[in-house]
Amino acid sequence: MRKAIAGILLAGASIPAAAQAPDAPARVREAPAQRPNSAPAPISEALVERLIAAYPDRPRHAVRTADPALLERIEAANPGRRDSIREILIEDRRCTAPIYRAGNAALFREIAQVLGPDKVERLIRFYEGPAYRRYRQLVARNGRGIATAPERSELARIVGDYQVSAFYEAFEAVAPRVRRELEASEGLVRCASALRASLEGAGLRAD
Repeated sequence: MRKAIAGILLAGASIPAAAQAPDAPARVREAPAQRPNSAPAPISEALVERLIAAYPDRPRHAVRTADPALLERIEAANPGRRDSIREILIEDRRCTAPIYRAGNAALFREIAQVLGPDKVERLIRFYEGPAYRRYRQLVARNGRGIATAPERSELARIVGDYQVSAFYEAFEAVAPRVRRELEASEGLVRCASALRASLEGAGLRAD
C-alpha cells in the first residue's frame, strides 16, 4: 500500500505521490567544489531555519486538505464516496504532517552541514532576493532552447555566485537516505496503519 517517495523533497501524505525535484539549470553548471581538507564549521539551528524559510518550493504540509492525487486514486476505486474519503485523508494529514515537517528539517539540516555556513548564506540571499526570480526566467528560456549567449552567461554567473549546483548536489547526495529512514520510521508506519484501518472501517478499498 505504501509507495517510495520518488522525488527530492519529502512529501506530505502517508501514501505519498511523487514529489518534484528542484529544477536545476539545463546544461549550466559551476565547476565542482573542491573537497575541504577539514570538516566544515558547525551549522547553527537558526541558520537552518532561515534556509528552510527562504526555500520557495518546500512542501507546506497543509492539514486541512486531502492529498489531491491520493483522493482521486482512492475515489476511482470507490465511486461516489469522495466526501468520506476526503475526511479520512484529512485525518491522515494530521497524523503525517508533523512527521514530514521534522523530516524536512532534518534534510535541510544535513544539507546545510554539507555546504557550510558561507554557501548557506549565499543560498539564502539567492532565494530571498531578485536573483532567484531572474534565475527561474533564464532556466525556462534555456530549457526551451531560446536563451541568448548573454543570457546563458548570466545564468552561469548566477549559478556560480550563489552555489546553486552545490545545493542540488547536496540534495541528491543526502535525500535518498533521509527518505528511506523517514519511510521506515515508527511514526509513518503507525499513520499508514491508522489510514488503512480507517478505510477498511468505512468499507473503502485502498486502491
